[in-house]
Amino acid sequence: MVVEELPTIKDKKKQGEALVRCAPLFSILGDNLNPAAEKYLQGLVESQENLLKIKSSPGGQDLIDTVVSTLAGGSEQSLKFLVERRDQFSIDGFMEVFSASMKTMKPKEFYKTFGSYINRNAMKNSPEHLRHKAVVEGLQDGPGYHWGWIDSEPRVKLDDAWIDDAILADDFDLVTALATPKHANTIKYFSGKLADLKSLGKNVDLNQFAFALIQVEHPQATSFVLDNVKTQIKKKVSYEIYNWLSLAGKLGTDAIPDLEAMIGDPKLSDTIGNRLIDTVAEIRERHPAKNS
Repeated sequence: MVVEELPTIKDKKKQGEALVRCAPLFSILGDNLNPAAEKYLQGLVESQENLLKIKSSPGGQDLIDTVVSTLAGGSEQSLKFLVERRDQFSIDGFMEVFSASMKTMKPKEFYKTFGSYINRNAMKNSPEHLRHKAVVEGLQDGPGYHWGWIDSEPRVKLDDAWIDDAILADDFDLVTALATPKHANTIKYFSGKLADLKSLGKNVDLNQFAFALIQVEHPQATSFVLDNVKTQIKKKVSYEIYNWLSLAGKLGTDAIPDLEAMIGDPKLSDTIGNRLIDTVAEIRERHPAKNS
């Protein structure tokens, strides 16, 4: 039975079983996305109104999401096809299109296409709110952004309009996720936050903030990270020290004197002492020209 005939099956159980049997088809097509395969999948997207009549579990929505996901990894033409229909898809399908576009579109084109979905005044759980939430989460979780301080994946270049909008809205989480080197507005924004850390609340991710400070090359990045390293060292048991030392390894050579002074503390455990030595070595390795 072909996929297009699935809605004609009246028994939901049999309908679901038939859909499951079709699953390998999409895996095969995904591995061999030639023009003919893309044309077939695009045809399924265009007939989604009929396919959504599949009410089994998995159902028609699952089928469309899978088709969109497969096409999103295809040619530039297929992505353009999806972008033009992005508002027809579920949030999952929309996010597939958003993520693929983030990786492939030129920065200004990407902002022009998706920037309008930032709508902080949208009514909660409305379609506009769900799209807004999806875009914000997509920006935070995009390649090289979320948990960027431990993620080696290269960052995607985004238009500055994204972060300028976030700063204007005082969207701290998004600003920290999007921080880019030497962005003047971000440096100014972070200076205000550093002057009043309590305003960030107890649940703020200081590791992510520290990484953002390093990313923008903020003049207080080194002191902020080292102060937190010292605070964690004073605690008898702290797994956080390893996170802060990972961040310290991303600092410049100006951090080395303070780190070496910590190494000389006779009260320091061998484990932390060795990790500090590794951190200093990591900095020297990243800045070989300054060690000659």
